[in-house]
Amino acid sequence: MVLKRLFTAVVAVFSLLHFAAALDLLSRTNLVVYYGQAPDQPRLRDICLNDRFTNVIILAFVNVFPEQGKGGYPGTNFGNQCSAQVFKNEEGVDTELLSGCQNLIEDIPVCQSEGVRVMLSLGGGLGSYAVTNKRAAEKFADFLWGAFGPKTPAWANKPRPFGDVIIDGFDFDIEHNRFFASTLVRKCCLASQGLPTPHKLAITSMNAKWESFSTSSW
Repeated sequence: MVLKRLFTAVVAVFSLLHFAAALDLLSRTNLVVYYGQAPDQPRLRDICLNDRFTNVIILAFVNVFPEQGKGGYPGTNFGNQCSAQVFKNEEGVDTELLSGCQNLIEDIPVCQSEGVRVMLSLGGGLGSYAVTNKRAAEKFADFLWGAFGPKTPAWANKPRPFGDVIIDGFDFDIEHNRFFASTLVRKCCLASQGLPTPHKLAITSMNAKWESFSTSSW
């Protein structure tokens, strides 16, 4: 693993209850790595099956937000793990939301079965992202929940980049244009509280931090 920079982030974690005892979020011994931004990165499953020290893998990134994205959708980039295929919006317009992520669809459950949490990061150091008003933040949160959280009848026939797979949380790596980011996070928290068992999610404090962990080139 090539270490690119030290990074301190405030993280909002939405964790499935059956993972709740597997990770101490305040421990200083957790190994948390970013994955998704290298052209020659290995399969995610290979990391989880062969590296017994990683506790959390953060998929990077949702680097385009709906207000700036083509067709009003967010955009994603996961390096060599997805094809160039994208979802179309309701009007048939190509968006920047990747649809050909079969590797991740297959590999995320493998990592979860090995006790490794797989989260999704929003933002990053580069990318076209900003939330400019409260309504846009709330709509974006609803989209994230529908696209990456537990499947619901209300989200039928709408984009699910990872199919039936449910990620373990969101990492808000909002490094610029932070206006209304708190509204985005708050709306995600409220959505999790309304989920029925067994899909109810546990939420950590927004003061929880991953301190000085390293961004990986995977």
